[in-house]
Amino acid sequence: MTSSNDQNNIHNVKIISIMPVWDEQNIIGLSLASTKSFVYEYIILIQKCTDKTREVIEYCRKLWNLKIQVIETEEKIRYRREKAIKLTKEYADYYIIQDADEIYYENVENQLQYMIEKNITFATAPIV
Repeated sequence: MTSSNDQNNIHNVKIISIMPVWDEQNIIGLSLASTKSFVYEYIILIQKCTDKTREVIEYCRKLWNLKIQVIETEEKIRYRREKAIKLTKEYADYYIIQDADEIYYENVENQLQYMIEKNITFATAPIV
């Protein structure tokens, strides 16, 4: 975990994005791009993908040097989210649930910075 002084800056905390995905090849790249400046790691939960979503994820991983773990299973989303948290709980400071078709506004970093400074532990964020 990071020290309390480091917790005051969004770029010094480990934010994990848990991202459920179902056939999102057309939008997942924009979704990743909208949070890549502050997300430490993506846990992508794939279920029944029949399009090129996996290829787009891999392309984005290489293009932006993203830390991504992919979990592909037929389990219910609740269990996949629990698995994502178990994988990262030793080092995660914050989690966001980011659907693959959500694109965050440009000012989301400022809003997250405010929440970190105010020690807000649950909130919603503006999305397109």
